[in-house]
Amino acid sequence: MIEYMTTNGIGNAWVANELRIVERERIPFRLHALFRPDSTFFLSDEIEELNRTTNYIYPIKPLRVFISFIAAPILFGSRYWTALWNVFVGERESLWRRAKSGWHFVVACDWARSLRNAEVTLIHSQWIHSSGTVAMYAAWLLDKPFSFTGHAADLFPGRVALADKIRRADNIICISEFHRAFYLEHGARPEQLRLAYCGIDTTRFAPATEPREDDSIFHILASGRLVESERKISFWRHTPHILRHYEVEESWLDSQTHGSRLGRGLSHLAGGL
Repeated sequence: MIEYMTTNGIGNAWVANELRIVERERIPFRLHALFRPDSTFFLSDEIEELNRTTNYIYPIKPLRVFISFIAAPILFGSRYWTALWNVFVGERESLWRRAKSGWHFVVACDWARSLRNAEVTLIHSQWIHSSGTVAMYAAWLLDKPFSFTGHAADLFPGRVALADKIRRADNIICISEFHRAFYLEHGARPEQLRLAYCGIDTTRFAPATEPREDDSIFHILASGRLVESERKISFWRHTPHILRHYEVEESWLDSQTHGSRLGRGLSHLAGGL
């Protein structure tokens, strides 16, 4: 059984689409999420049933979490103490991130306690910030394999305990070659990495078989979130040299970075294409 941890369950289309395929392949899993989604992107009964059966961590029950934390040294023995030691001395990005990791360790004690008698084969985290911290510590306490898929915001502005998560992971799902190189730069071992190309079946795509006319316009449709990635900024700086022979139209809509330094900078670069 795969215990599949997320931030907000099927509130993200990636999760629902991936688990729909997992279910059709008859791979057993249970979906967990820190928060209930504010909205969803599906109308099917299949996805609604998935949402209905999701185990939501928040809002927590304070008494139950307190009991789980007090009982954890007895339930998990030495694994509790090594994980707790990591909370205090593990590599962290800031003092605030260390404090958050400490809280998520407490949450993980409660979640791991609820899974003690379950047939857990793997704990996988889709995104690797807060939900990934809970998943890592729960797998640590239960002595179960741990894996994760990182995306964008969770690897850059929302990064939390990434070095420890890479070290603890049995497998890391890379959604692009960029991600694979990124993990290798941050200490991952090649045998940990599995390339999944953002869930795209690359066998469904092939180069055009007919030659293009020299004066035809080459259309590129791309979308993505703006996150604190120097490589993304570098890409936009070099794009004019790549596309200087083509007519380019750009449209930007990003609620998280609108008006921010990064958003203004990239929008300025895009305006110069």
